Amino acid sequence: MRSTLSNLLLCAALPLSLMAGGALAQSPAKPSQKDLVALVTYYDQGDAPSVNAEMRRLQLKFPDWVPPKDIARLKNRSPSTEIDAIYKQIEFGRLASARSLIESTRRDYPDWTPQDEMITLLETAEGQAQLDNALMAGNAAEAIQVVSRTPSLLRCDRINNAWRIAEVQAQRVSPEAAAATFGAIVDTCTEFPAIVATLQKADAATTYPIAVGLIDRAKTRFEDEEKQLEELKIALALGRGLKVEGPELSDSAIRKRPRARPMPGEPSTDAPRQAAPAAPRVAQSSPSRRSRDTAPASTQYASAPTPSTGGGVLGQVRAAAKSGAWSRCLALSAGATAPAVVYERGWCSYNLGRPMEALASFKQAAGANLGGTVQRDARFGMALSYLKMNMTEQAAQVVANTNLTHQQRVDTETIILDQRGVAAYQKRDYARAVQYFNAIEKISGGLRRDLGMLRAYAYFNMGKRDEARDSFEVLNNQMSTQETRHALQSLE
Repeated sequence: MRSTLSNLLLCAALPLSLMAGGALAQSPAKPSQKDLVALVTYYDQGDAPSVNAEMRRLQLKFPDWVPPKDIARLKNRSPSTEIDAIYKQIEFGRLASARSLIESTRRDYPDWTPQDEMITLLETAEGQAQLDNALMAGNAAEAIQVVSRTPSLLRCDRINNAWRIAEVQAQRVSPEAAAATFGAIVDTCTEFPAIVATLQKADAATTYPIAVGLIDRAKTRFEDEEKQLEELKIALALGRGLKVEGPELSDSAIRKRPRARPMPGEPSTDAPRQAAPAAPRVAQSSPSRRSRDTAPASTQYASAPTPSTGGGVLGQVRAAAKSGAWSRCLALSAGATAPAVVYERGWCSYNLGRPMEALASFKQAAGANLGGTVQRDARFGMALSYLKMNMTEQAAQVVANTNLTHQQRVDTETIILDQRGVAAYQKRDYARAVQYFNAIEKISGGLRRDLGMLRAYAYFNMGKRDEARDSFEVLNNQMSTQETRHALQSLE
């Protein structure tokens, strides 16, 4: 749709250009700030041929205008600190303040027009806030109205929104309504890992027949993945305790184990998986000084504005990322193709909770010639993005094929084991769940309390009452709660 509209606008602009040429004598003596936007943008990007072409166009249109020797001076006629403040307001979710600041900036700078990226970012943020409120209230109808007003909220790089809508529909409307939303994802999005995650969520939120129907629909689009989809169908059936006759599952498919009598007070097997940690701000620190809680070092490029490195845009994007202005970073890098800029954009997308968009950026950066360190960190970003979407096996493949730093490997493998352990528990494969939880404890030197509780319940369901009692006693000694006390009483 965007390309079609762009073509229509270009066609419409041709006669307008001819009209402007015929009325040259009536043109203003000098260009307005709006007329100079393209020139300043080309200058910032270091695109010398486009700068020269735009200069000639402006001099033809404004023959009395004498351009300054330093084009950078033209930028002083537009707001600077005000624009930063607007992006900051959007970043902090103060959307009404952002709109108010836009209006006051328009009054102070009559020639200034907000960039399309700024308005799009603000409208998307407003729509996201409205959608979040509707979903928190369980109002599926309102959620649908919001996304109909702001269609960008349902792009595949924001797939989490569609997932959430479908889950609310399943709870408050009907499984069939949820199936329609899940089906739209299956019919539209092109990333196969996202399709697999969608099918898994559909199985959890609706019914097995609905999930099977969606899997069959996916087969028509992803013919090369038919074997994996068939294995997924069998794995989902086994997870529901259904008897399935069919080909043997591969090692990656989760096998079913018989479940023991549930223990009183046992937590729901629908316990959420651990979400990947928020990536810290991108810093300019060297890898040797990077601690566990710092992000990969930002790429090191000369600041000279050359097209091969992203030009002046790269410096602005890096500055926005370094200051934590993730929304401004995305606005500045919108449509960028320079690999260095795309890499920075990946971390900004990740920090804004947009893992699918981050994944696309990291994939592009990892395939570019940015040097071994940056390519490694881009693949680290790919793994984190997969994990944030609970696409555990895809993340594991990236980690297995990347020479990560020791700390990067510890961080990613800990989350992978966490998610696998919870998934195994949900599938009632208690022995394997215990193995994963024990591995986490060995790698990281400890185990989160919620995972410790799951391990204790897993022991119980395996019939290992002594191990279950020992585990609950440790947890109870650390912090006695009604749940740990009740569990110990049940084991007496």
